Amino acid sequence: MELFWWLITIVLFAVGLIGTIAPILPGTTIILAAAVIHRLMLGAEKSIGWGTIIVLVLLTLATYALDIFAGYFGAKYFGATKWGMFGAILGAIHRAVDDRYFPGDRPAAILSSWTELTESSK
Repeated sequence: MELFWWLITIVLFAVGLIGTIAPILPGTTIILAAAVIHRLMLGAEKSIGWGTIIVLVLLTLATYALDIFAGYFGAKYFGATKWGMFGAILGAIHRAVDDRYFPGDRPAAILSSWTELTESSK
């Protein structure tokens, strides 16, 4: 049974590593899940410590914060209005909460574009 959990952990780590590059997969969340599963299933003597898990949780939260701020500052850099920047933050928060990227991005993009059009027509 231990071999099974090692295999699951390795597969999840590999998928998480791919997810750090491919935007359709929540890479850091998958890596965190793999570490927690590894710790719970294999026990303290054969796995990483809770301190390492806490560091991984903090790193995962940091990636979500960077995603939110990157959208905001990217929109600001390219000259978006206040509402455009709000739409960028809203879209990033939606991605952080709901990791099914494609359905949520469309309404946020439409809202952001619509607010940009209404602001520029004034």
